[in-house]
Amino acid sequence: APCLGRCSWLAMKRGPCSGCVGVRVAVGRTRRWVLGLVAVVIAGAAPASSLECRTAEGAATPCEPLDVLVNLPITGSWTGGQSLNVSGRKMAQLINEQQALLPGYELVLHVFDDGCEGAASNKILLQEIVDNEDKYVALGGTGCSATSQSTASIAPIVRMPQISWASVSAVLSDRATYPSFFRTRVPETSSNTAWVRIAHLCGWAQLIVVKGEDSRFGFQASGFIEMAADEGIRVLELESILTTQDADRVISNVVSSRNRLVLMITYEISIQYFFCASISAQVEGLLILTKTHGDRFWLADYEGKNAEQCTDIGMNKRAEFMIEVGGIGFRNDTMGLDCVTGWSSSDYKAWWDDFVHQNLGTDVLWVANAAAGNAADGVCMLALALRQVLAAGLSTDQLRSRTREAFDRMNDAFATVHFQGVSGELSFPAPGSGDGAGDPFGAAVIYQVQETLQGVEEVVVGQCLTQDGTIIWSGGLVWPGNGTAPPATFQDCEIGQEPDGISCIPCSAGSFKYTTGSVACTPCPIGKFSGTIGASACQQCATDTITKTIGQTSCESCSYGTTSSLDSNMCEWDMNFIVTAFGIMGLSAFIALRLLCRLRREIKICDISVVGTRIIITTLGCHQIWHSWRRAASTPMMISGTGIEGIDNISHKGKPIFRVRVCTRRKLELMVADVDSLGQDVASSMGCLRQPLLFELFDTSGFFVSLPTLFEVSLLVVVVIFKSAFVLDGITGAAATTGGLLIGIVSVSVWRAVRGCARTPIQQSLDKFQETLALDIPYPIASERGAGRAISADKLQKLHNFFIDHIKERNMYYVCKNLVIPITKESQLSYADVVGPSMVSWFVSHYWGTPFREFVRCLRKHWEAFHLQPCDASYWICTLSNNQWKIEEELGDHIKVSSFYLALQSQTCRGTAMVINHLSLPLSRVWCLFEVATTFERTETEKEDSDYAGLLLCTPSGVLNKGTADMDIGIQIAQQLLRTDLRNAQASNDEDKRQIFDIVNGMDGGFNSINRFVRTGVRNALLEMHRAFEDDFDRIVRTLKISSSTLQSMLSASSICTSLEVSSDRSCPASSSLAAAGSYVKLVREHEAECRAAASSQEEFGAVPAAGQISPTSLGEEVRVRV
Repeated sequence: APCLGRCSWLAMKRGPCSGCVGVRVAVGRTRRWVLGLVAVVIAGAAPASSLECRTAEGAATPCEPLDVLVNLPITGSWTGGQSLNVSGRKMAQLINEQQALLPGYELVLHVFDDGCEGAASNKILLQEIVDNEDKYVALGGTGCSATSQSTASIAPIVRMPQISWASVSAVLSDRATYPSFFRTRVPETSSNTAWVRIAHLCGWAQLIVVKGEDSRFGFQASGFIEMAADEGIRVLELESILTTQDADRVISNVVSSRNRLVLMITYEISIQYFFCASISAQVEGLLILTKTHGDRFWLADYEGKNAEQCTDIGMNKRAEFMIEVGGIGFRNDTMGLDCVTGWSSSDYKAWWDDFVHQNLGTDVLWVANAAAGNAADGVCMLALALRQVLAAGLSTDQLRSRTREAFDRMNDAFATVHFQGVSGELSFPAPGSGDGAGDPFGAAVIYQVQETLQGVEEVVVGQCLTQDGTIIWSGGLVWPGNGTAPPATFQDCEIGQEPDGISCIPCSAGSFKYTTGSVACTPCPIGKFSGTIGASACQQCATDTITKTIGQTSCESCSYGTTSSLDSNMCEWDMNFIVTAFGIMGLSAFIALRLLCRLRREIKICDISVVGTRIIITTLGCHQIWHSWRRAASTPMMISGTGIEGIDNISHKGKPIFRVRVCTRRKLELMVADVDSLGQDVASSMGCLRQPLLFELFDTSGFFVSLPTLFEVSLLVVVVIFKSAFVLDGITGAAATTGGLLIGIVSVSVWRAVRGCARTPIQQSLDKFQETLALDIPYPIASERGAGRAISADKLQKLHNFFIDHIKERNMYYVCKNLVIPITKESQLSYADVVGPSMVSWFVSHYWGTPFREFVRCLRKHWEAFHLQPCDASYWICTLSNNQWKIEEELGDHIKVSSFYLALQSQTCRGTAMVINHLSLPLSRVWCLFEVATTFERTETEKEDSDYAGLLLCTPSGVLNKGTADMDIGIQIAQQLLRTDLRNAQASNDEDKRQIFDIVNGMDGGFNSINRFVRTGVRNALLEMHRAFEDDFDRIVRTLKISSSTLQSMLSASSICTSLEVSSDRSCPASSSLAAAGSYVKLVREHEAECRAAASSQEEFGAVPAAGQISPTSLGEEVRVRV
């Protein structure tokens, strides 16, 4: 790379051009190890050593390891960790190979990556102490100040001697907080002294201080402010720059205060923000003091940088003459190193330069850093301290076990070392000398950014000694024009001028300034103007002219109907003119509002129900259809989205055929001649209404008068035209009308948006229900159609109970269209898939016209009859198990490949539960015929299978086949069946009917067999009910052995309740059915808990006659009729 390219490491940036050549090495280049360096381990334990140790007398001896824990930022926010690692290991290698400093011992560095994070460094330290209790003799590395602050708090507690190789934070000089912390790099506190000395030298008496985050730079900033106050230097402001917005604010303050000298105690990125902000504000000539950073750091890219504006040229211009102060990494002289015989500081620097040249940009060394020299001194200092304590009689076991004596003697050794290192001569203040006792004596290097033949570079101009603050200049500071240091403030501006960055410009037209100084020009107040630049005063506006805002260059005339006020700051309006203009605007807005609210509006439907012989539609909110002037009239209406085939989108030649009549503000009556002609599913909780265009104006009510909307709007239009023509001028009238119309349009748009988001009651319930489903199954997936798509009874109950207020007495048509389809709309799956499918246990055959509440009640009787828990009973229900979005796929090419057939023939299906009542309507539907026929076919083929229950007739009072239903409904079903022939079954699809009839006719016996199968099932169910009834009756007679009078007294509520000690605030009901009476008598014989459970179960059947209403005669008659 040419010299004008950026060198990435601090050590090379100070030398001549030749020092920068070739530093950019492609990744993957062959790595060469220089001067006997065998390997570099980036992190982890030290590599295996083949070192041959010798005694002080030169005899060979096994090496005794001295293990050192080294935490370094190999990764993280600071990239110097690799440089410290390489240099520290090199110094340890040289000491080990020479065997002069620690004969018989080997320094072993165990390097771990702390990511420049204090918590990570602490974790490594504590973990290694726990895992290797008697191993480490010291802690080194901790290159980041944040990690040093963390470990320096713990190290004294675990008695671990610590040397930091690169931390420079001023906070670490606080000896009360960090009593045993030592470092080999000069701290940032030395920069404060240098900055104060430079300020005095240049004659600067005031400046602005900018700091970074308080936890990192607050201590140093506070120390500088205190030192500056003692030295008579005034700090105008203490600012923080953490974002680009902060930088813009500080630049604004710099300009307003006219102070050009800024001390920046912060990170590189904050200075980049500051330079970029000064370019945006066109502020030049700033004087910057800061600490040392990377080579030409201000040119580095950063996230969010405006590359087009903040160019390298502009950033270099802001950086020129900037003064940096920081510690020394490599002294680079011929002084010999005390730790390595035959090596000088310049030799070590030459090795480092060569190593960087060979490895920069590879995995070994991503970025070079001059703190590598301080790392070498850290290893040297540790070796010298170890030699001292070992020579004084301290054993290695004491060092490894970290005894109090070993810890104290190591810290004493650190404090008293005095040696020539890579970075120069190092020594420390006397032990117990207070703050800074762990900071090395040395010098802070002073750099200035100057324009050289090679471009803008940081040039060493001197050093500041840390002991007494003496500055030793090597080249001196350079200023513009080779003159003296510029002042700390920008020049003052004359009358009629204002500051513009660092210069002064004339006041712009519309502003003035009547004094000298650095304040900005003042805009002319309202009522005055200035038409020239550089004005010292503003002029008053003439009569009938005004200025409405400050800073005007001329006055404007008052418009029609107004005149200027005394102060020429406003035009006074004619009140009639104002009222008329705003009135027209309001009326125009109202016209637009009324028209647009009525036109093409949709009226959301909350409910459609059949009430007697009328169809009543309930709307969401007021429907605003008005018939006061023709009360009995109706209006045409297009209906859509209800899911009712006989109503949705029915029209003739594009005109709706349905009409509605107003009942109340929220209810309309759908005018139909015959409700039954619409089918059995005239029930919905969704959809919308829409009127034809003309009727939207005639059949909707006005707001002010009892007339249709069209009449009201027409009247208002006439008023607006009259007022605009005869009171206002044309422009004002048109503006008021247009403004009002726009307001009306915007208001209607907002109203329509809000109204469009309004949710009907069932939509709100669906939203809540789907939220509960999403918690259980957030991402439903499709299952195979057929047997695996059943639904458990508890999920069926959940659906019914959640929507019971909407379902009421409505049937499965309503449930499918208003609940199942909306719930499954997003996933396009079956309802069973959405709530979680189960394997079929029972196939449900049912008639869709059966009320859903009765449907659920019948199935509840079924699982109770089989003593099943709701979660264990799974039912295949076509509405819930079929994918209603893919019905054609569910049916397949033939009935026998349909999902119905697959579920019926499943081996897990234990039988068919037919939901039936006294009307026996399922037997009139062809699909129920198919299900019965398939059940019959399977019953015939599985006669030996005792687990298959066949066809079960489930009624609201119980299962006929189990004898748990009322005798009345059983007899009614039997009577209905006598008049029913399955050949008369109907279907909505003729092709389905044909296929099913073909299947039935193809069976043995055809329809006769199926009819006989059903009748036989009902007959057997009646016999079972009869048997159960007789068993109950016999049990009563045998148990009681009493006369009918005694039976009457036992059945009385007072006797039962008294004998069972039931509380007086609850009645004990008697039953009107013999089965219920038998249950009560049995419970008397058994125990109280069962009696109460039976009483509760009786309440489920409905109202029960009060106690004492059953006489022996009526009971005997009931028994006779039942038998």
